[in-house]
Amino acid sequence: MANELLVTRDLNREMIDAGTALADELESQRFNATAVLWLYFEESERWRIVVGSPDVGKLGPRKVYENIQALLDGMGDDASGLRLENISAVYDKAFPIKALREHAAKSGGIEAGRVMGPVSGAYIDAYIYMVKPLEAGRKN
Repeated sequence: MANELLVTRDLNREMIDAGTALADELESQRFNATAVLWLYFEESERWRIVVGSPDVGKLGPRKVYENIQALLDGMGDDASGLRLENISAVYDKAFPIKALREHAAKSGGIEAGRVMGPVSGAYIDAYIYMVKPLEAGRKN
């Protein structure tokens, strides 16, 4: 397997590429994700890939992490050194996933790339791969 990905305080090309590989694998394996992004956590001064999924609420986080680990294992060297410890699986009704999905629904979508600014009154620093807009008329 490839060397472990060095997650730095500053988002770098290696991290972005590793996230792209994971997002592509999640999509190709039809993983039930509503959002995939790198998110900077100021309190810990570290970046984590956040995968929003309704399965966290349905199956529980442990099962979702097991599924993500199985995907990483199946990716082999294509995982770009990404490890489960760099990933957070969150319920898609949690902040900032729900706020991003609401914004995507109102604005006609969110383009992939770096986002820095307020979302539902809180500042975020993120690199977005995918955010599925909330469906019209739905609150979840």
